[in-house]
Amino acid sequence: MKSRKPFNLNNVIVLYNIFQVFLSAYLCYLCTQLMLENGLVSKTCLIEKEHTRRGITNEMYYYFIAKTSELLDTVFFVLRKKTSQVTFLHVYHHAMMVIVTWSFLKYEPTYMMIFIRNINSFVHVIMYTYYCLSAFPALKKYLWWKKYITKLQLVSIFQVTSIEFFG
Repeated sequence: MKSRKPFNLNNVIVLYNIFQVFLSAYLCYLCTQLMLENGLVSKTCLIEKEHTRRGITNEMYYYFIAKTSELLDTVFFVLRKKTSQVTFLHVYHHAMMVIVTWSFLKYEPTYMMIFIRNINSFVHVIMYTYYCLSAFPALKKYLWWKKYITKLQLVSIFQVTSIEFFG
């Protein structure tokens, strides 16, 4: 890309963001359904419930697809020559999310992570909605809530981390 012009991917990015919003919303729906059926923390052995175990595995598979597709964020940054957004933290986060999600899916698709994935998916619905709307120049002046998305991400990370470490 060094000697090339940046690609104009506005239409592709809008479609990508719409896909991410719907995928994240679907994940929220799946997680919420599982939590409504089994509670925030399941009180029974879910291995005995075949349909619940299948639901957990299906949700985990869709979550893996979401995390894998989010790698395109980095590709779009590079193709548009927005290299300032390709930070170590950005690349590390996306790469680790794919690896960790694959590991959970492969070795232990557990119910404990449903609440955490639900929070993450909810944040992604808001985040990708913002990104989609920001692709339209006429709407940029109405998008005052970017700083709140960052705060929401930080709060959700803190909440997820505290749940993982403190139960």
